[in-house]
Parts: sequence; C-alpha cells; structure tokens
Amino acid sequence: MRQNREENLIAGLFLGQGYSLKIEPDGNVPPDLVLDDKIAVEVTRLSKIINVHSSPKSIDNDSSSVIAKLKKAINTPKNNETQPHRYSVKAIIKRPFGNLKKVTSDLKVKLKEIDNSAFTENEVRIEISKSISITISKRNIDSGNGFLLTGIIDLDAAHHDKEIMLASINFCHTSKAKKVEPYFERYKEWWLVLSDTITYNGSDKYIEYIAKNICKSPFSRIIIVNSLDGKVVSEI
Repeated sequence: MRQNREENLIAGLFLGQGYSLKIEPDGNVPPDLVLDDKIAVEVTRLSKIINVHSSPKSIDNDSSSVIAKLKKAINTPKNNETQPHRYSVKAIIKRPFGNLKKVTSDLKVKLKEIDNSAFTENEVRIEISKSISITISKRNIDSGNGFLLTGIIDLDAAHHDKEIMLASINFCHTSKAKKVEPYFERYKEWWLVLSDTITYNGSDKYIEYIAKNICKSPFSRIIIVNSLDGKVVSEI
C-alpha cells in the first residue's frame, strides 16, 4: 500500500472530524481514502501550473530533477570531515531550463575558474544560461575548500493570482476526474482534497472567483487545505 505525505495529512484531518477511515481500500487505484465506508476521497498536491512551450506543466514535476542536477554539479567533496566548504552557492532558476547537460557542464567550468582564482569579492552573481544563474559567497571561515548549494530561488513559484489559482485547480481537477471515472460507481459520493503549496493559507482570497469558473463534477466537494498543517482553508 502506497502512502504519501498528503494522504497522511488529510487522513489526520478527517479522523479529527470523527470519520471512520480507510486508506486506499481498493489498492493502487482510486480512491485514496474512504470515509464512513461511503465517501470516496481523492487527495493531491495543489502546485502552480505554468505554460512551458505552450503546454501546462506543474512546477513540481521538474523542480526536484533540476535541483538534483544542480546539487551534483555544485556540491564538491571535502578533503576531510573537519574542513568545511569554502563557498556557499545559491541558484536562481526559471523555466524552460533548456539543455541541462550543457548548463551543468558550463556551471562546473565556472566553479573551477573561481576555485582556481583569488576570490576577493564578498558575493558574485554569474549567469550560467538564460534560465539559471548562481550567486556565490565566501563563507566566514579560516580555511576550507569546495562549494555547497545552500539555496534555490524558483522565480516561477513566486507570483500567483486568481487566474493562476484557477488554472492550477483546474489541472488537478481534470486529471483526478479522469482517474476516478472507471471507479465512480463504487461509492455514493466523491470529494477532492487539494493540499495547497501555492498560497498555503491564502486560497480563500480567490475562492469566489474559482467557484464561479469551475465545474466541480464529478466531485461533490472540492476542499483546499494548508499543506503545512492540513487545516481546511476554503471549499467549493
């Protein structure tokens, strides 16, 4: 049985409301949860949807991949366990990422140049590509070697408005509606719960606009919760 953080968070929410609960009662097919043996619940993360090359894409889908590649390119081994990294590196990313193989290769070259030169500035920003830049700062240590990725700034994650929220909710709704269709007759009622990683606690600001512009069928309820604590923020 597969469980993820969102499912566990929402399971705790409904248990706290007094429902009896089963997690994935039918195996690795919908629903994720069943309440009181009659209400099927699908749970998913609400992430920002952006258009990349005219196609909708969740920023969650590729952020973990690019971060892993940047870590591999930036983080350098220390000579020994007692000697810290000499430089901190922050990466600034924006989609589309382009050719990541070339980007990471160019990044390694830039880091090698810095490591071999006398780094006199407190901080320097270097553009690796149109989509990826890095900021390097020397750490306040007497000795050390190598680089350590200490932060990621995702420029695509920052802005949100009512249109972005609607598009992101629609994306989740459409994909989940299609997924539950073959199993819809098994349960009396279906709910969709969205764990909000866009606004966390701010979806109520947009809920009136979203409710007017979305058809929630086949779900009778769409519930949006704060992804940090699982508390209900708004509902359609």
